[in-house]
Amino acid sequence: MMKGYLDTGTGSRPQGTPSTVTVSGLSAGTYNIYVYVDGNNSASMRTGIYQLSGSGITTTSVALIDAANANFSGIFTQANSSNGNYVLFANIVVTNGFTLTATPGQSGDIYLRAPVNGIQIVPATQTP
Repeated sequence: MMKGYLDTGTGSRPQGTPSTVTVSGLSAGTYNIYVYVDGNNSASMRTGIYQLSGSGITTTSVALIDAANANFSGIFTQANSSNGNYVLFANIVVTNGFTLTATPGQSGDIYLRAPVNGIQIVPATQTP
C-alpha cells in the first residue's frame, strides 16, 4: 500500500494542483477516516494539507510533513501538523460519502506534492 500513490506529480496537471478523491455509497454513520501518505521524496521535506469535506460534514484539515529521507519503514506515525505518514479524521458523521482534497504545501526542492497512498474507513463504533 505504501509503495504506490496518487499525487499531482509532473503529469498532465501543473505541479501544486490539489488531488481530489471522492468516496460515495457509504452507509450513514460515524467513521474514523485514515489517510496514508508517503511519497518518494528522497532528501527533500514536503508538506501537504489534507482536507475532508462533504454534505453535512464540517470541513476539517490536517497538515502533514513528509520528512526528508523517511520512506515507509513499516512503522505508522500519525501526523497533526508534524512529521508522519498518516492523518486521522476522527468521528466524522457521514450521510453518504465525503471528498478528500490533498493540497501540496512547502517543499525542500522544486516538486510540490501531497501524495495519497490509501484511505481506510472504519466505523467509529466498531468494537474489537
